Amino acid sequence: MTGIRVKKKVSEAFTLEADFSLGAGITALIGPAGAGKTLLLEMVAGLATPDEGRILLDDAILFDGQARVDLPPVRRGCGYVSQTDSLFPIERCGRTWSSRRAGFRAWSATAAWPKLSSNSH
Repeated sequence: MTGIRVKKKVSEAFTLEADFSLGAGITALIGPAGAGKTLLLEMVAGLATPDEGRILLDDAILFDGQARVDLPPVRRGCGYVSQTDSLFPIERCGRTWSSRRAGFRAWSATAAWPKLSSNSH
């Protein structure tokens, strides 16, 4: 069973409350901007901590506020791809990956990697 029952106060104006169970298959979160979709995924992944509640993933307890269980992200068995820019904010894909490949020693050596696309930033 996978189930989420969480509450997190973000500000005086917004508290995220979610309570639902999921069956097998693909699940999609939809809603308007600012509804808490990303925050909910971050709580499942362990990147944000609920104020209270419980998160079960395939019967494994990832978070239980009452029992004081809060598994670290590395032990949760799920992946998360952030919707924010994961590259250095002022760099393009080619330069960032070239730098990482060279262990950050070749920061200016971008000629080795072609631009991945014209919209790579």
